[in-house]
Amino acid sequence: MHAAGAAEGQQALRRAERQRVSRILHDEVGPSLCSAGLMLGLVESAGAGLDAESRSLLESIRGALESTVDSVRRLSYQSDPDIAARCGLESALQLLAAGENATIVFPSGPAAFPAAQAEVICLTVGDLLHTWPGRALRLEVTPSGVLLTAPPDCRVPAPSGLALAQTAAGAGMVFAVSESAEATTVSLTAGRAN
Repeated sequence: MHAAGAAEGQQALRRAERQRVSRILHDEVGPSLCSAGLMLGLVESAGAGLDAESRSLLESIRGALESTVDSVRRLSYQSDPDIAARCGLESALQLLAAGENATIVFPSGPAAFPAAQAEVICLTVGDLLHTWPGRALRLEVTPSGVLLTAPPDCRVPAPSGLALAQTAAGAGMVFAVSESAEATTVSLTAGRAN
């Protein structure tokens, strides 16, 4: 009972921190970058008489700035604990996997889950993507849940597995891990464990 309360407290702290990071990225960093883009546009329009090297430098700055804006936007979404409600499950999973070595498939088409379950799916996928950065992952989303397949050396740390299992159970889902010589498989399915 004490472990369950500690896990819930840890999840609440993580959620609050993710909300804070998402808010900073969205409300502070994003507008600052947009402002820098506007100022760069003014410099570009005023610099019609610049030499080729200066124009090339401005183009490089514009490319770097646009890339940074895209990264901040993606991180803002990825940090948002309510990403599923904000974007829908399919888009949320695509955003979480952006920039990662992950493949997401919906063999039965887009799946519909209650909001709490969609949130747990995104939380679980996001946590595992952060636990195994750059690893070749395959995520299959079905009407009953998700199946994430990772290389066999990917392991779910025990504290993370316990916290994810408790969070899943709170949303009426079952979290399970299977490890073999071929792969590590994580499943998250609708329904309570017996």
